[in-house]
Amino acid sequence: MSLQNAIEHIDEANIRMIEAERFRLIEAPLLREVRSALNAAVREGRLGHLKKDELMPETYYHPGFKYMAVHARKEVARRAITAIGKVSAQNHGDGSFSERMGDPIIEIVSGPE
Repeated sequence: MSLQNAIEHIDEANIRMIEAERFRLIEAPLLREVRSALNAAVREGRLGHLKKDELMPETYYHPGFKYMAVHARKEVARRAITAIGKVSAQNHGDGSFSERMGDPIIEIVSGPE
């Protein structure tokens, strides 16, 4: 098998993996070759793509399962917001973070003193 055939085989495997899993959340950088292959599959209509949006990760999905990809992205964002809230509450509860840094939420609402 030539190198070109091996690369095409790996690209096809990545596409088929997403088709089989219904969607793939991309939470880490992709190799350029993999991203190119996935984007080519999007242009061919074999996959769909949702861009990263604030806390929601980039997602490639099988076109028939967009609703699952959207739900999974929202779940990731919900978990991130919950984690941020817990850290904020912990830091705010003992007073050390609040005393050192001030309360950023109050500063945004009322403006600097």
